[in-house]
Amino acid sequence: MRTQDGGGGGRDDRRMWKPRVATRYRFGSLALGVAGVYALVVVGVWAWTEWVYRSDETGLSAFGLVVVTAPLSFVPLVTLWPKFLSLTPLAGAGLIQAWLLWRVLRGREVWSGARRPG
Repeated sequence: MRTQDGGGGGRDDRRMWKPRVATRYRFGSLALGVAGVYALVVVGVWAWTEWVYRSDETGLSAFGLVVVTAPLSFVPLVTLWPKFLSLTPLAGAGLIQAWLLWRVLRGREVWSGARRPG
């Protein structure tokens, strides 16, 4: 809400706060939400899988992480990384996919007249 004296620079405080990086792109808020939720899911499944994998050495617990991070997770699986690297390459593949989601979904950059370069 605006203040009683009409101050506040004409800014409406009821508007939802958005990160500056999201406002620079046409679909920045949507892209940030999708990529952020996906990154949280990847980190959560990775943490859960690491915890279960410590007690269950069968390797079947990693199947959920492979499914969540597919198709990019197939690269570490094909290269047959050493066992000491554990599940970290799969989580890394998922975080790269989250970044790619941000890049693809955000759309074109929107310029205001004052900020346009050149």
